[in-house]
Amino acid sequence: MPKKRRSAEESRKVILEAAHTLLLDDGPDAVKIARIAKQASISHPLILHHFGSTEGLILALQEKIAREIRQNLLDSLHNLPLETGLLQAFSALSSPRLARSMAWLIARGQSPFPPEEEQGLRMIQNLLHQKTGRDKADLGHMILLILFTMYGEGMFGSDLRKRLGVSDTSENKLAFQHWLLSLFSNS
Repeated sequence: MPKKRRSAEESRKVILEAAHTLLLDDGPDAVKIARIAKQASISHPLILHHFGSTEGLILALQEKIAREIRQNLLDSLHNLPLETGLLQAFSALSSPRLARSMAWLIARGQSPFPPEEEQGLRMIQNLLHQKTGRDKADLGHMILLILFTMYGEGMFGSDLRKRLGVSDTSENKLAFQHWLLSLFSNS
């Protein structure tokens, strides 16, 4: 039976999903054209056709991941009670796998965030302003604190807790997230 031809958009999606899976499962060193081609069951030249180079593929992967994170955050904040949405966002943002991926992109000289002109953080700020009525400048500071803290949690949280003599348990991680949420709620 002949193979079904994919549209260009479908092929790009399959390639990016394969690259994302390899990145999450095996780390940054796994993001190689040959491995992605094998994972996606496509040819090496097809990846180059769609992305131009490994760098083009990595940039597209970075934008895909960053947009998914932003959309999940917006969906959580929009569809759930504020505290529940924020705790869900904290959990997603503090993922060690996400933190490692972001650190890898930064080490490669790339921003781990969607293009600035998309104004993703501004969308989050506006949604929080609508839900809380709080000052946008104050919300901007809180968003920065949350992002810095949760990305740091993903990168160093376990080690830092150990150095403080705190067990690295999910209960302690959640307690920290609740404490951070209390700062948001009390200010």
